[in-house]
Amino acid sequence: MNRRSWPAVSLLALLATAALNGAAAQVAAPVDGRPVVAETSQDLVRTLMQTRGYSDIGEMRRDGDVYIVSEARRFGEVVRDLRVEVLSGQVQSEQPLSTEQVGRLLESRGYTRVSELGRDDQAITTQAHQNDRAWQLRLDARRGTLLHQQPVD
Repeated sequence: MNRRSWPAVSLLALLATAALNGAAAQVAAPVDGRPVVAETSQDLVRTLMQTRGYSDIGEMRRDGDVYIVSEARRFGEVVRDLRVEVLSGQVQSEQPLSTEQVGRLLESRGYTRVSELGRDDQAITTQAHQNDRAWQLRLDARRGTLLHQQPVD
């Protein structure tokens, strides 16, 4: 690869890596042939938080490498004093989802009759119904992402 094409390829690689890793940082024009990563805007942080189950997001202020969010709702429950990383948009020290939050999350995804079967620090196991079929689901305890799903016979 010739030296002239390096910045374009590197910028493309950075954007692809950021997309795959869920990074929220904005990429500015290259400086001296290298891409520059800028901080995440408050609007983008709000959007990312909404995709992760947060609503009614309150006042946000910058404090060093984090935004402090005064108050928000996470799957219906009030949470206060959230710390959100400026570069990634990730909420630091998210607490595990409560049983009620898991129920709201799964109901928003079309499940009914949600019951929790167990939990540990990493995951929550539930049983729920969707389209007249029972499912056993394993969710990430902090993010609510589906880790495993299998039909219940």
